[in-house]
Amino acid sequence: MPAGNHQGQILERRYRGEHPFHTLLYLFQGDYANLLKAVVYYVIKHSGVWAMPLITASIIDVVTQPEKHPITDLWFYLGVLVVILLLNIPTHYLYIRCISTATRRMETKLRAALARRLQQLSMIFYARRSTGALQTKLLRDVEVIQQMMMQLFQVIPSASITLVFAIGVTAVRAPVFLIFYVIAVPISVLLNKYLRSTIQERNRDFRHEVEDMSSALIEMINLIPITRAHGIEHHELRRVERKLDNVREAGVRLDSINAVFGAMAWVAFRITEMLCLGLAAYAAYKHLFSVSVGDVIMLAGFFSNLTSSVLMILNLIPDITRGFESIYSIGEVLECPDLEQNEGKTPVEKVHGQFTFDGVGFVYPDTDEHSLCDISLHVQPGETLAIVG
Repeated sequence: MPAGNHQGQILERRYRGEHPFHTLLYLFQGDYANLLKAVVYYVIKHSGVWAMPLITASIIDVVTQPEKHPITDLWFYLGVLVVILLLNIPTHYLYIRCISTATRRMETKLRAALARRLQQLSMIFYARRSTGALQTKLLRDVEVIQQMMMQLFQVIPSASITLVFAIGVTAVRAPVFLIFYVIAVPISVLLNKYLRSTIQERNRDFRHEVEDMSSALIEMINLIPITRAHGIEHHELRRVERKLDNVREAGVRLDSINAVFGAMAWVAFRITEMLCLGLAAYAAYKHLFSVSVGDVIMLAGFFSNLTSSVLMILNLIPDITRGFESIYSIGEVLECPDLEQNEGKTPVEKVHGQFTFDGVGFVYPDTDEHSLCDISLHVQPGETLAIVG
């Protein structure tokens, strides 16, 4: 499909009218094959993590129960582990290549769609929007979405594979301990439900403050000749510093709620992990549930990996919220109805002549006071005239 057609379809999407996840799926149309290959490569490259507890448990069983296992089993398990670890090098390269191709293409298409829409929007839209805010949407918001997707494709497959493999092996070797995996799910759901609205609100406030700051900085740069000519640099600096302080305060509020969320998740999952280890050790000590020393090590390793994976997902929720907020932000441009249909108009290639203002005035919106009143002037071709005040 030609790039222009795809960009046109992107413009037709209702970014604020549907769930951001659906928007992300749409943006990756045409790259589903790359995403699928990336998941396959990730499963292979990540095998060292989810297979390590099982192989470690098997090696410990060989050492602690030599009457049941020949020494050749030890060399076999070590050989399997070496092969798995070596596979990480080529599969990691292929994984990054596939996921980078998909996310960078999405990033390019999204920026192209924004640029296309900016060319179509009316001058009324630009009168209401600052250049800094639009620049933030075109650069920062798209970059946030791209980074969020890179993080998602690193964390979600890891957690999913670890969970599935841990549940499968535990169900075979020590099924009674599956209860600890079941406990982990409602903990994450409750934490997300408890703090989600606050995280979303503070992400939204932070985005608005960043846009205001960007607008103030660009305006300051554009007005430097005038501020210096009138000797009012300190007034402009105070205005910009207030915007910078607002961004700092909004950032601290956002970081604080993210810190509370991360700490609560870490404590909750580590307590669950400790209970799992304690019960497994007690069962092995009392010879309950046919739990061996190797099973204790395996369960501890699996639950540690599972806890780390779930914590990574929970810690990613603030970044996901920020990414979804960026999707809503670019929707403010892509959904704006203030369009001008300029296609088919004859382009102006050269300008001749002169122009005259005769009794012209200007009043800013929301005020009755004239900024310019009864201005008359005549401008010759090639002449430049500036009104400073």
